[in-house]
Amino acid sequence: MIGFMGGFGGNNLGDELIALVNYMLANNIGLNKEDIYFFSFNKIESMKNFPDINWIEYNKLPDLFNKLKNISYLKTNKNLFKNFNKIILGAGGLFYDYRMFHLIGWYSRVSYLNNNNIPYSLFGVSLQKSYNLLGRKLVRYILANSSYNSFRDSLSIISAQKLVKGIYVDKIIDPVFYLKKVLKINKLQKFSKVLIAPRRWKNFNNLYKDLIEYLLKNKIEFDFWALDLREDIDFCKKLQNMFNLNNQILQTPIKIGLNKIFEIINNYEYIIGVRFHSIVIASILGKKIIAIPYDLKVNGLMKDLYLSKFLYTEGNINQFLDKSFNEWYKKGKDYIDLYSSYINDSIPLIEESFEKAIFS
Repeated sequence: MIGFMGGFGGNNLGDELIALVNYMLANNIGLNKEDIYFFSFNKIESMKNFPDINWIEYNKLPDLFNKLKNISYLKTNKNLFKNFNKIILGAGGLFYDYRMFHLIGWYSRVSYLNNNNIPYSLFGVSLQKSYNLLGRKLVRYILANSSYNSFRDSLSIISAQKLVKGIYVDKIIDPVFYLKKVLKINKLQKFSKVLIAPRRWKNFNNLYKDLIEYLLKNKIEFDFWALDLREDIDFCKKLQNMFNLNNQILQTPIKIGLNKIFEIINNYEYIIGVRFHSIVIASILGKKIIAIPYDLKVNGLMKDLYLSKFLYTEGNINQFLDKSFNEWYKKGKDYIDLYSSYINDSIPLIEESFEKAIFS
């Protein structure tokens, strides 16, 4: 039996696509459906989205910092985990400590696996910046005890090698890029319209204000894209209210299907992405991408796609947007061809890494 742990069940499109790709890859290498289990933070919601997948609620795995829960689930866990051969952690930005309870949760799960001699692999993850000593200690423990590691950007590999001396890490692209191999994407006439995929983030309010004012001033039509249904819809409405906008807020829950999701996003020429997987989906579709990073994983992704020129870092955002739109206008096809070639060449590495994660 193989178990998959990630950020599944929260109706974040990126996380749900990761679950789907992991399931596709597991089927491709011949794993039997009855031997594949996924862990969810909301089993009922996950079963609605993916009824063919076997789901386990995360609360069946105890939090080592909650002794009463450990005792109440002890018998269940022994029966549940005795047949697991491997647990796959990934993909995504799972390990960060700006919310310590989140990282403690992952440390607890990994500790439980280690204490019960259940091996685990990290597949296609990225590391976010550690802000404190305890955070670095917990991430180091997770990395050091893994039987196999693959990361989805070069900056994460550098971080891992600083935390664990001599660690071996394979570099792949985000597993969601695998969808480019299996989806048939129609080439549509591009509309001169912008889609913004925002994320609520500290100190970003003025940045969003400047961005929207720039688009309004230049009479550029734009809509919002809510990738995380828990957080983004309300935040997009807040941005609408700030500027008295009547534009669309796109919602793309996984339950509407892959083809429908990609068809909706394909109607836009530019994607201004704050959320990581908005950039992944945009590049699968061959879009013109501008990124505003909330974390280094976005920087790493844009660097790997040869799009660092379109990554906002600091300074006057109006000047940055002027340069970005002008550069896309002049050399758009060249950039799209370059990053598309990189993605196509890298998809086999996803498949190879997945097999290593399962069988190492």
